[in-house]
Amino acid sequence: MRDKTSPSSLIKFNKRKIAMAIDAICELYDVEKRHVLNPSSRKKPIPDARRMLIHYMVNQLEIKHYHIKDYLTRICHATSIYHCKKFDGYLEHEPQTRTRYLLFRKMAGEFNDKLLELEIKKDEIEKMQQEVQDILNELNQKDNGDNQSYKN
Repeated sequence: MRDKTSPSSLIKFNKRKIAMAIDAICELYDVEKRHVLNPSSRKKPIPDARRMLIHYMVNQLEIKHYHIKDYLTRICHATSIYHCKKFDGYLEHEPQTRTRYLLFRKMAGEFNDKLLELEIKKDEIEKMQQEVQDILNELNQKDNGDNQSYKN
């Protein structure tokens, strides 16, 4: 269904999904949001949390490695590729990581995409309603101006 949406809707969709994912990762790894977005520490939960987030962004949200830097600081495409490969290894060999990743996807709202898409559509409808209202107001103003010129 995402293929039929406009590019700006996809950006909104990704930003909302990423925000939900960051909240879920912070809760899952018990780290602060600022550490996930801009790491200042190398304590184990922080790179693990970022690694899971990057993997999710690339594999579930289909964000290109090159564009991860637009969402997270200190990440270039090579770092993104490295983290994804490393996390794939964890998923393959560590049952605890697999379980944690499934829990994360559930917490991040992976299974509630329809609700999120409806919310985005609602925003688009409200924007269109405002545009229609602006056009109607403009037409009414022109119509009032024409009526006044006939009276004179």
